[in-house]
Amino acid sequence: MYEHLFKTTLENLKETLPFQGHSHHLWPDVAFEGIKEYWQDSTGLVDDKWDKIFSEVIPYFQKTVCQLLNMNNPERVAIAPNTHELVFRLISSFDLCKDLKILTTNSEFYSLDRQLRRLDQLDNVKIERLNLEETNGDPEVIIDQLLKTANTFKPHLLAISQCFFNTGHFIPEALLEKLVKGLEPQVTVLVDGYHSFATRKLHFQNLQERIYFIAGGYKYAMAGEGICFMTVPTNSKLEPLYTGWMSEIERLDNMSTGEVYYPENGRRFAGSTFDPTGLYRFNHIWSHLDDKGITLNKIHEYILELQNYFLEKLSNTQTVLSKAKLHLHSLDHHAHFFSFEFPNNEQAAEFYKSVRNKNIIVDKRKNIVRFGFGLYLTTKAIDQLFLRLEEI
Repeated sequence: MYEHLFKTTLENLKETLPFQGHSHHLWPDVAFEGIKEYWQDSTGLVDDKWDKIFSEVIPYFQKTVCQLLNMNNPERVAIAPNTHELVFRLISSFDLCKDLKILTTNSEFYSLDRQLRRLDQLDNVKIERLNLEETNGDPEVIIDQLLKTANTFKPHLLAISQCFFNTGHFIPEALLEKLVKGLEPQVTVLVDGYHSFATRKLHFQNLQERIYFIAGGYKYAMAGEGICFMTVPTNSKLEPLYTGWMSEIERLDNMSTGEVYYPENGRRFAGSTFDPTGLYRFNHIWSHLDDKGITLNKIHEYILELQNYFLEKLSNTQTVLSKAKLHLHSLDHHAHFFSFEFPNNEQAAEFYKSVRNKNIIVDKRKNIVRFGFGLYLTTKAIDQLFLRLEEI
């Protein structure tokens, strides 16, 4: 139905089955038009390309991000090559010489988890992690437990994923609203949306003045690496210690000696010179999808059809996968991937190796193997997947 949008990559993959959308989503063919446009701007406009990037390319990206999130403040969208850069800018807004309490979970992505583990080595930083295994993936239980812990722990920062990368459990926006309403107003809230962004129509209009939402192009936005963002509430007065010259780009000619200026928009979290190719790819992809009438609702509906078909095949076919634990609380509130937990890392590694030998691309995280779904997959691809799994 949609595989023609990915003709180049699918032809290059030949007999390989791509079930790794949550790790590296395939690029639509139109992404190449974005790369070509940036090449043309770099060779035709030279340094003047930055005028176009700041006046046209970035605003279009910001507008599209807000449309996908149902927000209405495009100028509040900060941009960076990766989410870690933005997260650490946010953390650097706190005085790291004073006490800092951070509430999070034990299921955050590696980059944030590593950074928090390093901060936890400081005597003045305390990290409290909610163990999601005790919640059975129930989003209401997760939110209630976070609020209960916040009431006693009194965090300065709460960092949580909307969709957890290792299990696929998903927290609806209504429950995130319940979370922020139950917190003290001075608590800074960071929501990692990398595995929820561009998977379905999200509704953050009631949260845009309260949370910092981060995501990027590498996964379901289909735009590749190098382009990430963070939405910034309009009342944000945070002044990151980790800051770059692009934060005061409009005042470069009139800076006062010794002054560190932070603009009243998303650029207060800006860094320095970056490769904008990802912006061009993203803009071309989502403009093309819009022209074709391929909405987020249609994307999500199609993926749900594939996932339901996958679950039907799983229940009717005996494979090694049948013996693994599927993390699935409710398909209505779940990622666009399935996570299968094996008893130990060795068994997961053996299965992963066998799958790759069958020309199936999946993803492994410790003892969990993930199967992801994208617009380029079909029910025929799932049929072929289970035929190969039966041979393992």
